[in-house]
Amino acid sequence: MKHLIAGFNQYDPEESPLVDHFPFLLSEEDLLQIEPDEPLLVKIETLDIGLALIFCTRRLVTERKELSLDDFCEETRNELSGYEEIIAVKHTNRQFFDVVVLRTDLSAVEIRADVSGNIPSAFRTIAFRQIRNKFNELAGELGIESPLEEMLNLYPAVEKLYDSTEGRVCELGFITDENSIKHERQRRKEVDLRTETYHHAGRNAVPHITPYRLGICWDIPIAEDVQIRPELFFPGHVRLLSEETQLLESAIITKCSGLTDYEFIFRKVSESLDELNQHATNNR
Repeated sequence: MKHLIAGFNQYDPEESPLVDHFPFLLSEEDLLQIEPDEPLLVKIETLDIGLALIFCTRRLVTERKELSLDDFCEETRNELSGYEEIIAVKHTNRQFFDVVVLRTDLSAVEIRADVSGNIPSAFRTIAFRQIRNKFNELAGELGIESPLEEMLNLYPAVEKLYDSTEGRVCELGFITDENSIKHERQRRKEVDLRTETYHHAGRNAVPHITPYRLGICWDIPIAEDVQIRPELFFPGHVRLLSEETQLLESAIITKCSGLTDYEFIFRKVSESLDELNQHATNNR
């Protein structure tokens, strides 16, 4: 970590319109001149928790939108009258801001992939790999080979946070000991799925459940009668429970008003993992 921070503190980002316009977006015309799917380091910032490397990337995203017959002229409406759904597909070039944080507070490297705009999970995975590979490439230029290879498993935090009194659970995917698969959502802001009547009654009827997917949010007051509700989501799938090792490599943090809220949520994840690791160490 010391070598990485020392090296990147001396690193000068290469000249590019992305660097010149940071932190603002390029125009659509200028963005098309940027090499696609190639993260470019545009800014290095010193934080209280370590060193942040900010990358910009041009990526092609596919947007799908359901259209109404009212969007068309009468002649077209007549031609489409037999269709129940009309879906428009549009390919758009977008500029994404991704961050790699060399965290001295945790002796870990955090990749913050920009997943704004409800991009699909496959796209998130590709973006993550692009950032990791670019970081490893730059680290190699500093003489440090492939520092990012093994990812931290976040799966233990899913059950830990569900069993806690932290926040409000708004989404939960789990299986029972009889292999019944359940998926529940609760979007009423004052209701916690853990204490919701239907879920609570079912939970009391079985000795154990195994969660694999979890959405949990926190109510944080920022002014009188004003709250924000940042949300943490573990996008697990039931198939991970049938794998030899239950591995969950990413979490999604949304609805933050700023970096303070993001760090609050991030700490909830890291603290859950630290407690579990400490427990495992004490019982060896």
